[in-house]
Parts: sequence; C-alpha cells; structure tokens
Amino acid sequence: MNNLPDEDDDPFRIALAAAGSFIVDIELGNTSSGDWSRSADNDGVDRQQHY
Repeated sequence: MNNLPDEDDDPFRIALAAAGSFIVDIELGNTSSGDWSRSADNDGVDRQQHY
C-alpha cells in the first residue's frame, strides 16, 4: 500500500489472507494505514492474522 503524499508512514504490503480485514478496518475507521504499516515485518509485509 502506498500512502498519500501527506502521510509519513512507510509503504507496506499485506498478505492476501488479511486483505478482507484491511478493507473493513479502513472503511470503518477501526485502524489506519499507519497501524497496519507499523505491524509489518522487516521486509515490509504485514503477515498478522486480523479478524
């Protein structure tokens, strides 16, 4: 995910298994892209299980 130009968070990727949770959380405002980027591994991929 590439962030908007005014956001300071690093770009990151998410595992396919987390894509549904990502979309719902962002749409509902439960989390921000920054929350997800901070949970990414050193290689920039978020592999956590989100429900």
